Amino acid sequence: MGFFCVIVIIKNVFSDLTYDFDLNKKTMQSFASLRRTLFLTLNIGSKEGGEMDSVIIQLAENNEIQEAAHVLSFAMIDNPIHLAVYQGQGEKERVETEKAFLDILNEIPAKIFLAKSGDKIIGVMRMRLCNGSEVSNNKEESEGADNFEARKALWLNEWARRDPKYPHWHFGPLGVLPVFQKQGVGSKLMQRVCAEVDELKAIAYLETDRERNVGLYSKFGFEVVDESMI
Repeated sequence: MGFFCVIVIIKNVFSDLTYDFDLNKKTMQSFASLRRTLFLTLNIGSKEGGEMDSVIIQLAENNEIQEAAHVLSFAMIDNPIHLAVYQGQGEKERVETEKAFLDILNEIPAKIFLAKSGDKIIGVMRMRLCNGSEVSNNKEESEGADNFEARKALWLNEWARRDPKYPHWHFGPLGVLPVFQKQGVGSKLMQRVCAEVDELKAIAYLETDRERNVGLYSKFGFEVVDESMI
């Protein structure tokens, strides 16, 4: 295929909890209150070192999904797996990733949390109820073709093969605008979604293509369960 990228697969471990198979019922009850404004606050300095801004973490409204996809496209344009699949990080590739993120964020059922500074969305985190992902039969991938569809199929199938085949919360995508990265915004988004999962006594799972992210996720009780070179 001509590209390689390490995928670190991470899974949340609750050694002292018993999985509740009535999760679907609880989840639907939870979705009924999606319009509640649940938020955490933190203070971050502006890039210019100016006045501290208040950042809130809250559930997305339907009319914010497009902007959330736009934010993710800028936040993750230089992710290794995106560079490998889209083979570039210009405006053309960013627009394509924005379209892909919009499709992802419109999947139901899911909860989408936003980090907001004033009216501006600066970070996005999605969590969805999942029972495993299907591995697609892509002829071009199996024949070793090197085009966009084959590269995308290879990437998604590597993840799908490792997706737990029992009910769990699948985290991602998680992205923060570059100017606000390394200021605790991603941690606050993780804190919010992990609180949701802990309340349900459920399992959470995610993937990352950046080894540097493992330390962040480990702080929230995740551990690496598999890695893949694709």
